Amino acid sequence: MFKKSSIVLLAFFYIITLLPFPSLGAASPSIVINNQLLHTAVPPIIVEDRTLAPVRGVFEELGTTVKWEEETQTVRITRDNLLITMRINQRNAYINGNRHVLDSAPIIYKNYTMVPLRFISEALAAEVTWDSQTRTVYINTETFNRWQSLCNARGVAMGEEESRVLSILGSPLRIAPSAYGFNWWVYNSTYRDYLLVGIQNHKVVGMYSNAPVWKSDSGLTLGATRSKVRAVLGTPSKQIRKGNTLFMVSNPEERDVFLVNKVYLTAMYDSQNNYKVNSFLLIDSQIEEAINGYRVNGSIALRDSLEKQTLDLVNVERVKRGLSILTWDADIANVARKHSQDMQRRNYFAHDNPDGKTPFDRIEAGGIDYWMAGENIALNYNAISAHESLMNSPGHRKNILEKDFKHLGVGISFDDPDYLYLTQNFYTPR
Repeated sequence: MFKKSSIVLLAFFYIITLLPFPSLGAASPSIVINNQLLHTAVPPIIVEDRTLAPVRGVFEELGTTVKWEEETQTVRITRDNLLITMRINQRNAYINGNRHVLDSAPIIYKNYTMVPLRFISEALAAEVTWDSQTRTVYINTETFNRWQSLCNARGVAMGEEESRVLSILGSPLRIAPSAYGFNWWVYNSTYRDYLLVGIQNHKVVGMYSNAPVWKSDSGLTLGATRSKVRAVLGTPSKQIRKGNTLFMVSNPEERDVFLVNKVYLTAMYDSQNNYKVNSFLLIDSQIEEAINGYRVNGSIALRDSLEKQTLDLVNVERVKRGLSILTWDADIANVARKHSQDMQRRNYFAHDNPDGKTPFDRIEAGGIDYWMAGENIALNYNAISAHESLMNSPGHRKNILEKDFKHLGVGISFDDPDYLYLTQNFYTPR
């Protein structure tokens, strides 16, 4: 007799971990580096629609040192100040300590360490393209290497991938619109290393800095003489074609513009310091030439961006000379903005308005109690050019570098399609 007192249910679970495996049946991809077909000990493979290649066979060709740590199954790839680390079957990779999630993890295949080709190539400042017809990966380092050699800032050069910027510089402290249509990534945690990086479609299309962050094998650094710049880059352009219109380069004594490798490079000189380079501005030629003249998009976001950008540029100049930085003051910025708007609305350009009101009258009317104050005004087509022009004017330069000023407010108006009016108000509280 069977007595049913309880029922015990047992369940057995079989867990199968499915690891990525190379696609079979299709021809192995080919790799071409700088127009040269590369032969490797084991052919590249496709895993999860991503090309994996033997780490030593490919990346030592790109000038790296590859080390393998057996105990942790970790690959370390180094070149100059760049370190890439990744582990077998792990999707997390690290570039100089910054984490990135891979589309396909490194694997061991036929006793070779296979790593994702595009991710590492772009981290090494190479351009990677895929030809599906011929199943060929093309890696091009020449364009970026030319810019790295010619002129780069903090290890970043024109044309590089957004991912490389993040790996080298980390995330920007702010992202701000520009008059060119792309966004400036603003790196201003310390003004000694100040840098603007223009990003569009995940690539570097613009760069600017008046800080000593530029590096060059050819001598294109801050403090280089005008004759040195021209010796490296040749005869400067006198005009830029935008559509069917030729625009003359403004202030040719204070700046040179060169078209180099599809980039407009502007060297801005300090006329108060024997015309030595004070800053470089680099803009992708297609973007520069696509702008209708020097027209700016007069949005509130752009206005705010340019006002804060001007504060940064002033503080970089002060830090370069061992002066304390100025803090932003919203109240006096409002006074400055109203003056810029009034100059534009009533079509004048002066410190005293048509009613005879002085900068000090306006500051007092704004409820600001000051011990000392000063004002700069500029009429220009962008904030960077306005700043450089003010630095080349002795009186305006004196305000920017006045050691006793403590606060700054900047106000911009650009209802006019071709120019912006800029007012800087400096002061020290009573």
